[in-house]
Amino acid sequence: MGESLLQAAVVINVLATMVRTSTPLLFGAIGEVVTERSGVMNMGLEGTMLTAAFVGFLVAERSHSLLLAVVTACLAGGLFSLILAFMAITLDVDQIITGLAMNLLASGGTLFWFRIAYTQTTSQETPLVALLKPWPIPLLSEIPYLGPILFSHNALTYLAFLLVPVIWFGLYRTKRGLQIRSLGEDPRAAAKRIAEDILQMRGLQFSEPRVETDLYEPKRFPGQMHYDVWFLVDARVPAGTKVDLPSWYAELTWHDPRDLPAAEWARGHEDVAARWLHARNESAQGG
Repeated sequence: MGESLLQAAVVINVLATMVRTSTPLLFGAIGEVVTERSGVMNMGLEGTMLTAAFVGFLVAERSHSLLLAVVTACLAGGLFSLILAFMAITLDVDQIITGLAMNLLASGGTLFWFRIAYTQTTSQETPLVALLKPWPIPLLSEIPYLGPILFSHNALTYLAFLLVPVIWFGLYRTKRGLQIRSLGEDPRAAAKRIAEDILQMRGLQFSEPRVETDLYEPKRFPGQMHYDVWFLVDARVPAGTKVDLPSWYAELTWHDPRDLPAAEWARGHEDVAARWLHARNESAQGG
C-alpha cells in the first residue's frame, strides 16, 4: 500500500513538473505559429527566448520584482524579434541566415553580459531569484491526481494554456486572422479559401499564381509615374460543373466598365479597370 502511494506521488510530481516546464516552450510555440502563418520563418526563436530569459533574470535579481521582470523580459523578446523582422522583411535578408545569426548573437551576448553583471560572483554566491508562487484553482486543484497535475501552477502556466484556444480563435475566426494566414499561405490556397469560405463559391479551379507589374502615368495624377504590383490568381468553372452562387450574388448590379464615367470609380482610378480589360482581351485572344 505504502509503495503504491509512493509511486503515485512520484508519477504525479513528474507529470506536474512536465506541465510546469513546458510553459516557456508553449509560449515560444504559440508565437512561432503566428509568425509562420504570416509567412516568416523565425529561425531566431531560441535567441529570442534566451535574451528574454536573461533580461528577466537580471531584472528580477536586481529589483526583486517578478512583475517587472516579466514585463521587461517580454519587451526584450519583442525588441529582439523586431530586429529579426526588420532584417528579414524590410531588408529582405535570408530568413534562415538571419535567424542563425541572431541565435549566435543572443548566445554570445547573454554570456558576455552575464559575466559583466556578475564578475565578482563565486560558486558560493550564485545569484538566485524568487519563483512565481503557485496559484491553486479552488475546487479543481482538489481533484485527485488531476488537481496537482493541471490546476496547481502559477499564473504564467495557466496563461500559456489559455492562449492556445485564444490564438486558434484569432487565426481562424477573425478578420485579422484571415489576413495573417493569407500572407503566409500559398497564393492559390489563399484564393481558394477566400472563394469558398468568404464568397461561398465552391467548385472553382485556380491557376498558378503569377506576379505582374505596371509603370505608367495615371490619368488622375498627370505628370506622375505610378507603379503597380499585381498578384493574380485566375479562377474558372470546370466544364460540366455548376457553381452554387451565394444569395448576395443575385443582388449585385453589374455594369460594363467601359460604359462607366471615371467619376464613379473608387478614387477616380479608372486605370485599374483599363488594366483589367486589357488583360481580359489578351486572354481572350490567346485562347
